[in-house]
Amino acid sequence: MEDVELSPEARREQDALRVSVERMRVERVDLEVENRAIQSIIEREARFAIHLREVLAASRVERQAIEAEKSRIFSAVGHS
Repeated sequence: MEDVELSPEARREQDALRVSVERMRVERVDLEVENRAIQSIIEREARFAIHLREVLAASRVERQAIEAEKSRIFSAVGHS
């Protein structure tokens, strides 16, 4: 294949395209990094929400146990 001599205008367009393509590549890489960070924080937040639900469930169980124990104690005191 023969080398084709580009006109000055075509060279300027080619250079402008190279700059644009490189800028877009850099932007894409930056977006990929941001997307990974966002995905990571979403996953962390989901794990935290699960943890909070587990803590809340355990707290409810403990609260019920405390209330049952208080009822048992107060019932026994009332019957003495």
